[in-house]
Parts: sequence; C-alpha cells; structure tokens
Amino acid sequence: DEVFVLSTDPITGTEKDMGTLALQITANDLASAGAEPVGVLLTVLLPPSADEPLIRRLMQEVECACEKLHIQVMGGHTEVTAVVNQPVISVTGVGKAKKDRLITTGGAHVGDDVIVTKWIGIEGTSIIAKEKEKDLLTRFSAPFIENAKKLDVYLSVLSETAVAVRSGVSAMHDVTEGGIFGAL
Repeated sequence: DEVFVLSTDPITGTEKDMGTLALQITANDLASAGAEPVGVLLTVLLPPSADEPLIRRLMQEVECACEKLHIQVMGGHTEVTAVVNQPVISVTGVGKAKKDRLITTGGAHVGDDVIVTKWIGIEGTSIIAKEKEKDLLTRFSAPFIENAKKLDVYLSVLSETAVAVRSGVSAMHDVTEGGIFGAL
C-alpha cells in the first residue's frame, strides 16, 4: 500500500550552506508529494580549485541536515571537473508515501484555494544576504542582514505538508524555484 517518491534537484545558485540547502529543498519536494523523506543520492561536482576543507564542509553540512531530517545518504558520486567553476550538488531524494496519500501538482483545479505557508522569498532572501553580504552592508544595517541570512531556518515545510495531507489537500508544490508564479 506504499509507493516510492523520487525527486531530483541541483543547487547551483549559491556556495554558502549549499549542503544544508540541497537536503532541505529535496526533503521539501518529497514532502510536497505527501511522502516521508527516507534517503538521498548525491552527485557533487567540484572545480579543480576545490580543496579538502571545502569538501569536508559540504559533507558536514549534508550530514548535519540528514540528521535533522532523519534521512540518510544512500550513495552518490563526487567528481572534480573543469566543466564547473563552483561546486554543484545535485540531490536525488527518495521518499515513501501511502498510495492513497500521494499528492501531485496535477491535482489542482480551477476554483481551489491557494494557501501559502510562511513568507514569499525566504530562500532567495537568505541566499542573497549570504552571497552579497558585503554589498548589502553598504545600504542596510548589519542586524538587518544577519536576520535575512537566518531566514533559512524557516525553509522546511515538512510539518505544513503533513497537516495538508491529513486535511485532504488536492495539490502541493515547494515554491523554492520560480517563486509563487512558477509554482502556480
């Protein structure tokens, strides 16, 4: 009475906290399908300039995120290649769901209510604050930038999706790529 749910996503727009971000986005995608995240497969592509401390940091971020999400790294591939100029992590997530609780984006219908949890732009705001901190500090206060960087703690939608599934939601989508318009 269960099905596997798979999701795959690369993280390419940031180098800051990318291991954590990669796992959270994948877990959100699985949860948005009504699935319980179980494990991940990683493909990590590194530029020739990558050093051991960078690789250690990325994998420590992944391990820490897995521990918080109660999922495991099931395998993967790591490669140093000149075709990338910054690290790229692509995550394939594996989840499980009851057949009768599987949620697809195709379940949405004209006239359905659209419910958004949390705030629009959390992920992008956090990434920009981390990646462009120096530039932003010329226009905004340090506490404001620090708060923006910390918005990533709100990225998980696992609890919200569980409530939605129990409540009979017809469709869900994680809005981290493309914003609200792209999700709709």
